[in-house]
Amino acid sequence: MLPAQFWDRTQAQGGVLIDLCHPVYLLAALMGRPDRVSAVLGHVTGRELEDTATVVLAFPDGAVGIAETSSVSAITPFLIEIHGTEGSILYAEPGIGALVLARQEREGGSVGPGNHAELGPDDRPRLRVRSSRPPTSWRDIDVESDRPTAFDKWVRQVIDGTRDDSNLDLALHLTAVVEAAYASDSAGRAMDLRPPDRRRDTGKS
Repeated sequence: MLPAQFWDRTQAQGGVLIDLCHPVYLLAALMGRPDRVSAVLGHVTGRELEDTATVVLAFPDGAVGIAETSSVSAITPFLIEIHGTEGSILYAEPGIGALVLARQEREGGSVGPGNHAELGPDDRPRLRVRSSRPPTSWRDIDVESDRPTAFDKWVRQVIDGTRDDSNLDLALHLTAVVEAAYASDSAGRAMDLRPPDRRRDTGKS
């Protein structure tokens, strides 16, 4: 489905890890800057640029995050899983593949009751939480729409003549992690993102 330039290294510079980097910057927003980055890039369609990617991030506090992205999985939902010492949080909503498939079916006029591509009740955003302290069963939490949206914030900043550099900081962080992921896959080893002073402190390079 993607135009040819998406798979042209001279134009795209990278494949799905660049195009669908959302889980990488989501981990950055949740966990901060990682110490180490490891990545494996796949080529299911046989193209030069990757069409699937898994990135493992190791953080200073010992936590580990996994970011997965793909342009070849058909209807994989968008998922966030957070597992800790006292519980778990699960979030799910329809992925890009399901949304595209449903749109194609609507445009083709073939959507109807029971159609496999039709988005239904199971495709609604769902947030679930379970705790071990105190022990609880899984419980659903209502998901509310973002207010204000990112667009609303931008319009307000234009009107007020203000700025917010948080997204710029996140973009710089994302670029460093994605660059390290490509280097990791190429070299077959983890990339160290610790600042030089912390590397000296541990005696490791």
